[in-house]
Amino acid sequence: KEPAVVVSKSAESAIVKRALLPKEQDEHMPPAKKPQLTDKELNLIKWWIDAGANAEVKVKDAKIRADLLK
Repeated sequence: KEPAVVVSKSAESAIVKRALLPKEQDEHMPPAKKPQLTDKELNLIKWWIDAGANAEVKVKDAKIRADLLK
């Protein structure tokens, strides 16, 4: 089983891979009948993972690129 988050490597993280699968596939997350991630949400998840996946940093203190917040 692959790890949900591979620190600093969003492309290798299962959370990102599964979100990018077609909704019809069983492995897709979130499940097809649940609200889906927006592009903005997915980009923020990728950024967080690539930035080191630090769970201790509050959003207000994170140095999030402005283009990801639009």
